[in-house]
Amino acid sequence: MSNKTAEELELKIQMDVGELRALQAKAEARAGGDALPAQRRLRSIYFDTADHALRKAGIALRVRDDDGCWIQTIKAKTKVQGGVSNPQESETEIAGPKPQLDQILDGSLRAKVQDATNGALVLPIFETVVERTSFDLHTANGGCVELAIDMGHVFSDKGLQPIGEAELELKYGNVADLLDLAGALFEGQHCRLASRNKATLGYVLIGAESAKPPKPKPVSLPALTTGQSIEQTFIQQMDPIVAAILHNWHVMTQSPNPEGPHQLRINLRLLRSLLRAFRPVIDGPPLRALDKKARTLSRHVGQLRDMDVLVEDIYLPVVAQTDGDLSNEQRILTGRLKRYRDMVRRHVLEELEQWSHASFQIELALFTRQKAWRKYVSKPDRKAPIDGLAAKALDKSLGQAKRHGDHLTKLTPDERHAMRKRLKTLRYQGQLFATLYDTDKTNAFNKRLKALQKIFGYINDVEMAEKLGAVTQLAGGSDESDAAIVAHVLETHQTEADHAWHKAKKRWKQFDKAKMFWH
Repeated sequence: MSNKTAEELELKIQMDVGELRALQAKAEARAGGDALPAQRRLRSIYFDTADHALRKAGIALRVRDDDGCWIQTIKAKTKVQGGVSNPQESETEIAGPKPQLDQILDGSLRAKVQDATNGALVLPIFETVVERTSFDLHTANGGCVELAIDMGHVFSDKGLQPIGEAELELKYGNVADLLDLAGALFEGQHCRLASRNKATLGYVLIGAESAKPPKPKPVSLPALTTGQSIEQTFIQQMDPIVAAILHNWHVMTQSPNPEGPHQLRINLRLLRSLLRAFRPVIDGPPLRALDKKARTLSRHVGQLRDMDVLVEDIYLPVVAQTDGDLSNEQRILTGRLKRYRDMVRRHVLEELEQWSHASFQIELALFTRQKAWRKYVSKPDRKAPIDGLAAKALDKSLGQAKRHGDHLTKLTPDERHAMRKRLKTLRYQGQLFATLYDTDKTNAFNKRLKALQKIFGYINDVEMAEKLGAVTQLAGGSDESDAAIVAHVLETHQTEADHAWHKAKKRWKQFDKAKMFWH
């Protein structure tokens, strides 16, 4: 009997049959003619209690028939994010297809299974059968990555679903080896990173998990403690921001809910604000590259978000309030604008499936694990308390906003937009470091800043509304009724913008005179 315990690092890519065949041909060419792939038929039986207690505990239990040898596998931390799976795994060779929980080698995993099942019987709930073709591919730096190409089905008494997946597992070497090989295999291709593993597909099939797209959600930042280290704070803030980016990126690809791209863009801005705040101490090529990719992604997501704003916040509120009902001309134009927005959405999603963008998800998911940034910062700087760095970052962002605010009445549209971005950075950095300071003071600051930002945001949206005429033409309309509707929308918002700008001057004076919470 053999046992094996390990923590795996895997990349999972969803692919159809044609894509998998093309990938196999590329892998064969890379491996060379003398290195034949291994081919196996794998039947896996998944077990759980009647109330799915193991799944609720984040544990997968399967027994696999691997060429007549039965392998019991326990996996914990099975969540897949950004195509990355990093489960804790324990494998045991057993005598037959029934689980033997007392044979789990890893003591901590055995205890988790025992706690979750609490003595309840584990039953077979679904099976997977896949034809696996696998290659051991070596990297230039001496690493080794196993590429597994799986085609098959998950089935139960509820029905069956196809499985098409490429999986890259790091056998030895470092994370860079895994990324380099993945890049060599997928560069120039559309790439759909998996958000579910085979176990999740099975639980969806039997109705134990929802097949509905996930809902957008904002980032949840942890509380900070005065005096904690810069390094601890950096990791503590990065992890939830990355998790929110990956979650809302997945939401955006699965659902037309406009809140998905909205939250994703907020998450990306929060990430960039974090990187900017820590730049005096934690900097270097890896972080600069991360910031550049986040900026590029934000621009792509912004195309979709801007169309949502143009239709939902600029156009529809005006035409809908005319007399409560849309006229025939308004209804026709509304339909065209929504169809054009759908076209923009398809274009953006296709662009984000390119490996250059899809790989960014993998880099984010592996970021704190890699720790490549650590070589560019001294140990004393990493261990210094966060308080001083936080105050300096907030002072710098405030100063950048004030350079525009001191000349508020003379700002050009571009300068107003720049000031709006500075205020956003200040707000996000205030959000990052708020728990280091007095709650009442931070709440008062946020209230004043949000009121000011709301005005600048609306003015920016109205300036963006100038694009409505061009978008209407791109959407297939150019007649006199379209022009009249567009003119009415712009006139209505311009009047409101004039009032808003008058308020902005007053709000800025109030904000500028207030004492900042970190002083």
